[in-house]
Amino acid sequence: MTQLVAFDLDGTIVDSRAAIVGCFQHAIALHSAGVVQDEAIVANIGRPLREMLEGLVDPMVRVPILKTYSAQFAEWDRKHTLMFPGMVDTFHQLKETGRSLVVTSSKSVRGIERVLHEQRIDNLFDAIWGGDIVERGKPHPEMLLRAMAQAGASADETVIIGDTTYDIEMGVAAGVRAVGVAWGMHGAARLTAVGASCVVDHPRDLTAAVFASASSA
Repeated sequence: MTQLVAFDLDGTIVDSRAAIVGCFQHAIALHSAGVVQDEAIVANIGRPLREMLEGLVDPMVRVPILKTYSAQFAEWDRKHTLMFPGMVDTFHQLKETGRSLVVTSSKSVRGIERVLHEQRIDNLFDAIWGGDIVERGKPHPEMLLRAMAQAGASADETVIIGDTTYDIEMGVAAGVRAVGVAWGMHGAARLTAVGASCVVDHPRDLTAAVFASASSA
């Protein structure tokens, strides 16, 4: 049976696309870094923050932009980010069946804690894994492997749920079943192409996807 369910945060649990893109565009404009298309930023969401702007802006202004983004993002996030409808019910259903829930996100642990607290779901997760406490970020499997080790869960007992190719690639590299969500950043076709075992269209479908992973293990 699946014991550990690892959730990405941005684009999976919460709809933070407008906050992330808006804050980045504000920082890029502030530092006169030229024109960057929104979709180019979206394509990199899910990577470690330090890698988000690689190839998009002059390396000389990358660090100042990231500093501005980090300093101002919480304000943007509070104004523009909402939880996807149906996620709370999914969390409760999984908890009621004895699953352990963790967050595996490229955000900092402090940033994850803030979002979970503001969305009033911080009591539903057993552990938080952020990009600032691992040496190698997504899509490297370090974060997920460490979460599994802490929970005492094998690959057969673990499922990762995420909206970006980086989430799915992390799961595949860790040898676990990776479930994609179609409402996030990268879309069903891209998630399937990198190895998602399935892609669900609505949060209400997630519990069934996790149960399916248990029966196929």
